[in-house]
Amino acid sequence: MLPFVVGLRNIVRTHDANLLNVSVRVVGKEANRLSYAPEPAYSVVLYFNQRTDADGNAKMARLTSDLIDLAHAKGGRFFLPYQLHYGPQQLVDSYPEIREFFAAKRKWDPENRFSNTWYERYAPAFS
Repeated sequence: MLPFVVGLRNIVRTHDANLLNVSVRVVGKEANRLSYAPEPAYSVVLYFNQRTDADGNAKMARLTSDLIDLAHAKGGRFFLPYQLHYGPQQLVDSYPEIREFFAAKRKWDPENRFSNTWYERYAPAFS
């Protein structure tokens, strides 16, 4: 955990991010299809203050991407956030079962009746 925290501190400083709060939670193994905790783990929840204009969103995208890469490098996963600031490869790195997830979605919903912005953004990379 300490190497992750050191990396987190460095990334937050490098990005000059306004980190308001951090909480560490113990997470039990989850048995859902895309679990960010396939085994018992610690979850580090970050609360940032960010501008919501184009520049602020671009800065948050770079920060989020760097944090996701750090989590992966330390053997962790990231929680699938509402803001879609990660690429398909980062999704595969953290969720190796993602291809099977999209295949099952296509099988059980061939007419694509159930969708959302997350699916629309990432599904084409796995078709």
